[in-house]
Order: sequence, then structure tokens, then C-alpha cells
Amino acid sequence: MKKISILIIVLFIGNTSIAQDWKWQNPLPQGNTLFSIFFVDANTGYAAGTAGTILKTINGGATWTWQTAGSVNLYLNSIYFVNAQTGCAVGYKGEILTTTNGGANWTTQNSGTLKSLRSTWFTSETTGVAVGDSGTILKTEDGGITWTSQISGTPFALHSVCFTSPNTGYVAGEHGILLKTTNGGTNWTIRPSGTNYNLYSICFTNALTGCAVGDVGTIVKTTNGGTTWKVLNPGISMQLRSIHFPDSITGYICGSNGRILKTTNGGTSWTIQAQGIALILFSVFFTNENTGYTLGDQLEILKTTDGGTTWNPQSSGSVNCINSVYFANPTTGYACSDKGSILKTTNGGANWEILTSGTTRHLYAISFTDQNTGYAAGSSGTILKTTDGGTNWMIQSSGTVFDLGSICFTDANTGYMAGYARIIKTINGGMDWTIQYANDTASILLYGINFPDNNTGYAVGRDGTILKTTNAGVDWARLSSGTTVSLSSVFFTDAHTGYVAGWSGTIMKTTNGGTDWTIQPSGTIHYINSIYFADSITGYAVGDYGTILKTTNGGNSWKSQVQVTGNALWSVFFTDAQTGYAVGDHGTILKTTDGGDAITEIPGNAGKFLIYPNPA
Repeated sequence: MKKISILIIVLFIGNTSIAQDWKWQNPLPQGNTLFSIFFVDANTGYAAGTAGTILKTINGGATWTWQTAGSVNLYLNSIYFVNAQTGCAVGYKGEILTTTNGGANWTTQNSGTLKSLRSTWFTSETTGVAVGDSGTILKTEDGGITWTSQISGTPFALHSVCFTSPNTGYVAGEHGILLKTTNGGTNWTIRPSGTNYNLYSICFTNALTGCAVGDVGTIVKTTNGGTTWKVLNPGISMQLRSIHFPDSITGYICGSNGRILKTTNGGTSWTIQAQGIALILFSVFFTNENTGYTLGDQLEILKTTDGGTTWNPQSSGSVNCINSVYFANPTTGYACSDKGSILKTTNGGANWEILTSGTTRHLYAISFTDQNTGYAAGSSGTILKTTDGGTNWMIQSSGTVFDLGSICFTDANTGYMAGYARIIKTINGGMDWTIQYANDTASILLYGINFPDNNTGYAVGRDGTILKTTNAGVDWARLSSGTTVSLSSVFFTDAHTGYVAGWSGTIMKTTNGGTDWTIQPSGTIHYINSIYFADSITGYAVGDYGTILKTTNGGNSWKSQVQVTGNALWSVFFTDAQTGYAVGDHGTILKTTDGGDAITEIPGNAGKFLIYPNPA
């Protein structure tokens, strides 16, 4: 029979977006650093930052929803909305995103530059300007679809732009640079600022009066449309990052050491309203003289309703670095972090409560032998035990002052911990711990330990170290790993088949109990900090820069999953092949219920499609 080939073309109409297959559980609404905040009105606002993060609120910051903006590699420095529907965000390497439907969809535009863009401002739905590194000034007259480069007259980085009218605008940047345009950004002239310190933000209250702020507490003010600028002395020497005036006399500045300054006389004098909220506050925006918002490097969105006297967090959850996660059953899980913090969930991660651990030392590993009995280990030989599901924790004597970074129990009483040049063991549920392995001369730092059965165990660490025991830890022999790369994690699916992972994207596999190891292509050069297999063929690995990898063929190939953060991830745990958790820096807890596999969504009525030829 003659074969007939028919070409069928399916055309989907509309935009598609990638679903967020790993979702934030802590902190909420998310844990990426935010750099810019902007409100369209008293209720509707946006925030943007690292990992392509754009958040939106429609209730004055009470809740924030995640908007799909693009690649996790995006670093968005500035966001601006002309009205409730039309907005623009700009960032590193010339990234520009635009929306015409209130952020429901964001479109990546071609900026024509790889220079990082620091600030954007639109005077209408069609006309806008973006500024950035190396004196970059871009202008659009079609709503951000196309951008043309303008001559700035300076090689210095430009950090902030604002306009007082469609024609008149100002830019502030490095080394005190100030620019002005009177023809909508086509031409720019340099104006003397009176300072050589970097200026990060500029704001005008009317056509003539404006202020710019920067390093070493620098505040400069003009009352003649930028012809001359006067250097003010606020009496502080901290970095000032953002300035905003909700009216002609009331203004706010935020900066390092959590400083927030306020003026009630148009910027002539400033008083400190708050400090110590975070290490640094990047952006401030007020919807009226009393209600405002600021963003800090502690991942919080803060709000005031009393003119800056008090600030309340709009986000929730721990922001300490979370180092390990373990689930005792599908709904009950635990995570440990720096400063002795232990978190617990009893509803599959929907809520996490912070438990009292009784220590402030860093905790690097956590493990449970049943729903109530668990152990945490950390710095300076710290070991904690609970027998009531984490309500109370008892300090146990470890017999070492060295850090402990990994835990593995083979039954209710028998457990092992590995750390700095030490492996210790208990056979009575932690009442006593004895040293099984010590190597002070080599100072071998061990990062991971795993036992596939009661007698056989493996430990991995610095410089490609792989240790093995076949007699329940009485003796440990060093195996030939074939690498000098430090190994962070080890996991065996049975007595013979195991995996190790570590620096520079290294993943290796053995099928003969560690006698031989083969390198598996991970597809990444980032450090891999944890590896876990949900079954004999389905495994996950997490690491630096939010890296999440998955294999469904026993490690023969690994696929990078859609990332939602640039934070380092330190531990991964799955309760079944589809449901898993990853934890890391800045309190990050992520969850997937679909194995992390990417899903393409077609929003709204965009699901219509055409088939050609028709009929097919």
C-alpha cells in the first residue's frame, strides 16, 4: 500500500506560559529579593526582583500573587505602571518586560542592549525611557515594543529616572551625575549636582522641586528645575537607596541599616523614622502621606499606615537559611535552619510553625525515625532529640565539638551522624554516641551519610572522599571515586545502586556497591548540594542558584526543571514520586505535587487553535 504523508499544522492562538511547578511555602508570598515597588492606586501595587519575580496586590498589600514573568535568570531592578493595565519592568542584561493587561501576561521585548537597566519611567502608554549601566538611555514610543538608544553624554551608570511632564525629565547616577531633558528624552544635558557620591534615586514634587539621594547619606535638592542643586546634611553617613514624595511637602527615603527618613517640609530637613528593619531597604513608595511600603533584603514587604512611625511585615515565615528537610509521613514534616530554628508542618507544608529548639547554634541536618521521634544535628557537635513530634527538644552529648552535617538511622535505635572528620554512632536512640571514624590528620570534612541496609553504609565529603562500611560502622574503607571534586550528598536505592553528587554539577553512579563509579551528565556546572531518589529510577538533585534536576531513568540523563528562585537549595526530600520539598537560603521552602514537570498553560480563551489542512 502506498504511504501518504500528510502535514498537519496546529496553530495555537494567544500567549502561553509555564506553570509554576515548584511553589513557595516559606516565606510567603515568596522568598526572592525584591528591588522595586510601585502602586497604581491605594490598592493595586507591584513588586519586582530577582529570579524574574513580579508580585501583584489588589488589596493594599494584604495578599500578593505571583505573576509569571519569565526566566529565573532575570534580575528586575525597576517596575513602573502608567495605569492599571499598562506596565514595564527592566533589569540586568537589557531585559525589558511589558504588560497591557495588569500583569496577567508579560512580554519580553528586545531592548537592543546587554547593559543592565536600572530604572524606567513612562509618560504615557506609548512613551517611556529606561536607563542603566555605561550611560545607557533607551526610549520607546510604541509602548515598549521597540527601543532606540539616546546619547547620554556620560559613561557612568545611571540608576534612576523620573519625569515631571511629557517633555521634562531627570536622571541620577554614579559619581553624582545628574542629567536633564526638555524634549522627552531625545537629548540630555549634564547638570552639576555638587557631589561626587553615587546617586541611586531621584524624585520631583513639582516642575521645579526635586531631590536625589545616594551614598554616605547624600541628599541633594533643587528648587529651580535642576539648574542648581544644594547638598543637604541629614546627619547620617549610610547608603540611601530610594526616595519618594506622596505630596509636595511629605517625603520618605530608605536605605542601609533599615534606615527610613521622613521630611514634612519638602526635603529641607529629614528625621529618622525607623532603623534596623533589615540590612538594606531598596525601594520605598507611598500612596498617600501616611500609607507606604518598602522592600528589604530580608525578603520582606513592609507597610506603614501612620506615616512611617511603625512598619508591619506583609510577608510571613522564617527567613533563616534552611539546611535540611525531612518528612515523617506524607503530611508531617520538619526543617532545620541556622540559629537553631526548627520548622514543622502537619498539613503537607501548607503551614509551617517555628518550634522552640533550645539552641541558637546552626542546625544542618534533621531526621525522624517515626512521627514523634526525631533528631537534629549542627555546629559544635550539637545534637537534639524529640520524642513528642518536636514540642520539646533535649540536648544530647555527641562526644565531639566538630560540626555535624548529616544524619542516617537504620532503625529506631541505631543511627549515624557525619561531619568534620568524624562519624559517630548510637545504638540506644541517642542516649550515647561513640566515634566510629576519625581522621584528624587529613581533616576530611564529611557532608553526607547514607545506609542502604543495617550493615552497609557510605559517607562522602571533601576532595572526592567516599567511605564505606560493611560492618555497621566498625570499619570504614576509602573507595576510589575517580574525582577530587568535593561531594555533598550520597543516596543508595539498594545495596548495590547508589549516587553521589557535589561541586561543579558532579553526579556519579555505582551499580556494584561503590567499587566503580561513572560520571552522569547533569547538564549544570552549579554545585549540587543534595540528591534524593523517590524510587529506583526517579531521582532529584538540588543546588546553587535554585538548581533543580530530575531523572526518570536511573540517572542516565538529568533534566533541569523550571526554577522559581535563584536562592541556593540545600536539601530535597520526596514523600512519593510526585510530591517533594526543596529547602535553602533565605528560608526557602518549595513544594511540588506533580514531580516538578513543566506544564504549558494557555490562559483565558487562548486555547483556540487552527488545523491545516482542514479537514485533516
